[in-house]
Amino acid sequence: MFPTVTHKRVKGLFHKIGYSQEVATILSLLCTYSEINETTLDGVTYYVQSGERKLPQGSPASPAISNMIVYKLDKKINGLAKKLNFSYTRYADDMSFSTNEENSKNVSRLLYFTKKIIESEGFVIHPDKVHVMRKGMQQKVTGVVVNKKLNVDRMQLRKFRAVLHNIEKNGWKDQKWGKAIHLINAVEGYINYVYMVNPEKGTAFKQNLKNIINKHGLPTIEKIIIPEKVTPVAIPVIEEIKEATTDQKPENWWNIF
Repeated sequence: MFPTVTHKRVKGLFHKIGYSQEVATILSLLCTYSEINETTLDGVTYYVQSGERKLPQGSPASPAISNMIVYKLDKKINGLAKKLNFSYTRYADDMSFSTNEENSKNVSRLLYFTKKIIESEGFVIHPDKVHVMRKGMQQKVTGVVVNKKLNVDRMQLRKFRAVLHNIEKNGWKDQKWGKAIHLINAVEGYINYVYMVNPEKGTAFKQNLKNIINKHGLPTIEKIIIPEKVTPVAIPVIEEIKEATTDQKPENWWNIF
């Protein structure tokens, strides 16, 4: 969700809650980012902004800002869910609805009116993220299996066990898990995630990791080399907003479950 909340909307939020246009601009610049292209001119390296500024993943400010922006949307959808006898929860851009089997007749109505509300707020449902998970099927919310008790997807656990086995047998070199730059961070992060969902399995993984470190040590962290002569340049690509309000909404992708 964060990469789809643009600078315009963040600035509109700050202005609406009472900040002046100037201060709202500064705050929104601090809270957003854009992709940076590296280019060299006359032997000097420059870093130039590319594309629109957006909320970054990993920023402590991003969840709070996005939740404030979708506050009205949450109220509307929560009201709809209650009217149709569903429970509504949202984590970032993952929206989940739950109900009893007898109320399944209202699923189509829920999906139809939820889509209308989301579009009226300037967002768009991701077409590949709509799932109706009925009784007897594996039911997952934000990657966690929630059928009878919380658990982690078995296929993902098998893949992770295979990675740990390969590391224990061959060492850290050329091993990968996820898209993290540093493998140890990715492995520790996933183990902590498993431990949060299923402490028994997480404890076993923690012991596996301890055995690997005792055998192979910690993986080597590659150093980041910074050029000696660098001139960083920030070139904001910002279109002035005449009326900065949160009603100015870009198209965004939403997951709905």
